[in-house]
Amino acid sequence: MKELLEYRDNMSLRDVLNRLEKLEIIDSAQEWIEFRKVRNAATHEYPDNEDEVIEAINNMLAAYKKIKLIYENIKKIFSN
Repeated sequence: MKELLEYRDNMSLRDVLNRLEKLEIIDSAQEWIEFRKVRNAATHEYPDNEDEVIEAINNMLAAYKKIKLIYENIKKIFSN
């Protein structure tokens, strides 16, 4: 897509996400920020916090399902 050529190395993640949202490649930049929070929570949990680990795993599974749908949408966009 020609629109993606506007990407610059110095763009913040938020800028990139906002651009992808504007191009309707992702539904929500904020949702991707939430995915990162889920990832961060999961990677910083310790095994002795069993309830928090279980919650983090459940959140990761929910995020995975959404990300997989987004990935399928991206494949459709770029295969045309």
